Amino acid sequence: MCQKAHGAAYATYVNVDLNGLHIIEGQEYLTHYESSPGVVRTFCKKCGSNLQFMREGKDRIGVAAGNFDTSIGSSVDYEIWTSSAPDWGARDEIPLSHDTKPSKREAN
Repeated sequence: MCQKAHGAAYATYVNVDLNGLHIIEGQEYLTHYESSPGVVRTFCKKCGSNLQFMREGKDRIGVAAGNFDTSIGSSVDYEIWTSSAPDWGARDEIPLSHDTKPSKREAN
């Protein structure tokens, strides 16, 4: 699903507390769609950029890392859903990866 939404081998998101995220400009361009039951993706209706990944009932969201204009001051901690990675997508080796969605304990 992330490959389709981003048109790339993988999607990189920054995990953000929903209550700590404030859109200060351009709110009128934000639109959304339900990509699967309980999952909403937002994007810019002016330029088409993928912006957020939200799960129903969760207090954290994924913000597409490619949209930041400045450094996010972080690095990739782990990959998930590597079982569906395309054979043409070059990826750096990341120490902790998961074939499917990891449990919270595994991800930390």
